[in-house]
Amino acid sequence: MDSNRVLIQKEFEKHKGEFVISHGKVYRLIGIVDGVDDYYWLFHDRRRIFQATCVGYFTPLYGLIDDRHYNDMINSARWNDVDLMLEKVKEEDRDKLEHKTKEGIRAELIKESFDEKDELISDIYWEIKEL
Repeated sequence: MDSNRVLIQKEFEKHKGEFVISHGKVYRLIGIVDGVDDYYWLFHDRRRIFQATCVGYFTPLYGLIDDRHYNDMINSARWNDVDLMLEKVKEEDRDKLEHKTKEGIRAELIKESFDEKDELISDIYWEIKEL
């Protein structure tokens, strides 16, 4: 196996589910993909998944910022991230939503985010790493 792939997988395992800063924004690190020409981090930005080259960087926030601020990010994600907010929606209101389950929303996010040539080399980690 490619040594870069091994290093990338180790980095992912260490930081999966964490909030990270990349390209000047905060995201959740949720996976890695082997694309045609490169390896890519999978980031979730509340409404979509996108890929960013593993040549690029990310700064993990877990353990770096005050716990109360990290917990605020977790609480905000539970109310605002499209794949998590269903936990807060009343059962009778779910019928009004286009996708009625977290699994349905997540499947749609994945469908919109990948090229058929991409190979997912990690499980998608949907959970948030908590303190």
